[in-house]
Amino acid sequence: MSKPIRRRHALSALTGSACALLLPCATRAQGTVRPWPVDTVRLIVPAPAGGGVDLFVRQVTDRLAPLLGVKVVVDNRAGAGGLVGARALASAPPDGSSFGYAHGGLVTLQAMGAKLDLVSEFVPAVARFSVSQFVIAVHAQSPLQTFDDLLRAAQAAPNKLSFGSGGEGTPGHLLVEMLRARLPGLLVNHVPYKGAVEAVGGVIAKDLDFVSGLISAVAPQVANGRLRALAVSGEARSPLLPQVATLAESGLPGFSHVSWGGIWGPARTPAPLLQTLANALRQIAAMPDFKAFVASIGSEMHPPESAGAFEAYLKGALATETALVARLGLKLQ
Repeated sequence: MSKPIRRRHALSALTGSACALLLPCATRAQGTVRPWPVDTVRLIVPAPAGGGVDLFVRQVTDRLAPLLGVKVVVDNRAGAGGLVGARALASAPPDGSSFGYAHGGLVTLQAMGAKLDLVSEFVPAVARFSVSQFVIAVHAQSPLQTFDDLLRAAQAAPNKLSFGSGGEGTPGHLLVEMLRARLPGLLVNHVPYKGAVEAVGGVIAKDLDFVSGLISAVAPQVANGRLRALAVSGEARSPLLPQVATLAESGLPGFSHVSWGGIWGPARTPAPLLQTLANALRQIAAMPDFKAFVASIGSEMHPPESAGAFEAYLKGALATETALVARLGLKLQ
């Protein structure tokens, strides 16, 4: 039987402390590389004001406005796990007046059948601007020391271990389902929570055996000695947890699953505008204060990649997640 999933639970991008921020003081600057065709650029954020995604984007717009020489405003379009914002961006005119924050949760939405075509309806300026890794973690007093220990424990007692995530259909949940597809012996029970922080609390309370959550939710509890991290999910070890092996190092060569976010435009946005925006975003990525901010919320800057490399990644991710959600019977309400 299909399991209905609320669209808002499909979102998992950056997380962080919810805090209210003032609108950035975006003023027109002199000496821009290329005259922009409009005076104001709208950056659509598919999340509510004050949350982690909103916080990240406003840090970008603060620095972007003087580089482009135009006013940059944030347009929060929350709802349906990011679908409301994505549809607003897809229908925007491709004249340089509108861009938007895109995230990996949109791949899951399309895989679940949302009215969305990430390949044809959008064009990235920087496809993956930042990434956040996931962490598999257990209670600090758990006898499990490595991911291999976890696998062996699951094999020894099928369907006895339980794990928590931020909800059914969230990337933390799908990470473990991807691992189960690669490791048939990983027979564990999923306990969905309302968010990753709540799932982390379930492990601390010893209600769960392990958690699959974003590094921003898990790393602080590893640092204070309440949790032990067994593995991270990226291609390379995280600077926040450099002592923790990747899943690829833990017996799954080539495995990687991260939350990512980028700045995209609607299809047919002129290539020169995309290139100018991409150059400005790369300048921002190199700013020491911005890099410090990104690290403080548990994220990393994604290295530059070609359009062809990202398109290949996106098509592969869509194929993988479409097959996965079909196998799990996950559907949008």
